[in-house]
Amino acid sequence: MHGAVNGNASTSLNGNNSGFWNRIVNDFQIRSGDNDGSSTSKDNDNDGDKDHGKKATSTPPIIRSTVITSENPTSGPIGTSVTLTGTGFTSNDIVYFGAGTVSNTPASASADGTVLTFAVPQDIGPYCKPGTPCPYFRRLVTPGTYEVSVMNASTSARSNSVAFTVTKSATTTPPTPSPLSIASISAPTNLLVGTEGTWTVNVDRPSDATGNLTYSVKWGDEPAIAAAMSALLGNNGTTQASATFTHTYESAGTFTPIFTVTDSNGHSVKASASVVVNAQ
Repeated sequence: MHGAVNGNASTSLNGNNSGFWNRIVNDFQIRSGDNDGSSTSKDNDNDGDKDHGKKATSTPPIIRSTVITSENPTSGPIGTSVTLTGTGFTSNDIVYFGAGTVSNTPASASADGTVLTFAVPQDIGPYCKPGTPCPYFRRLVTPGTYEVSVMNASTSARSNSVAFTVTKSATTTPPTPSPLSIASISAPTNLLVGTEGTWTVNVDRPSDATGNLTYSVKWGDEPAIAAAMSALLGNNGTTQASATFTHTYESAGTFTPIFTVTDSNGHSVKASASVVVNAQ
């Protein structure tokens, strides 16, 4: 009897109850993902292991706080005003021009942050935050193409970049000097020896003329006698300036004094008036 009980009990424990334990183990394997036949786990990241309880991940997109969408103009000489259109511009923005910054002062940004303007610099240097030591060196901007980007000074976030081509400055043609002419000479035609004569020289120039006029005269009775004076040129319509000279001839004869007028640009005109000097 005792042997039958042990045999039945053994059979019941090891045989009939073995299915219960198998179900427990199998259920655990399914829940933990270790069951090769019924697991729903997948190797999503291709690392050779099933991703038990792992969540799929993805790389977040790069979001820029400042974006440049257009630039106008895209080329020009030093001093050209450039307008950047985009989003996220602020009054704290620093404009990078090539390897340096336009200046350590912010560019001009619109209130809605869609427009930023700056001038093409003559030189560029490093950006230094306010209150920090800054090496002072500048690099001259020469003709060529530079990458332009914008940095927010508060966040140090940089925008995308656009290209700007620096061109040579336009060659300017100097203005054509205003015509200079002697309008008239008020002069005596006859004099007596030893008598003083008076000559007045009148000059015409257009109203846009400026500067001083210098007058000189060679009287003709001596090899090299010259007198000079200056008259300030006014600006009232057609401008006329004049100078008055006096001279006394000590011998009889016909003389031709030559008057020369020179402007501040170095242009000169000449005129003469003959006089007959008679003996007393």
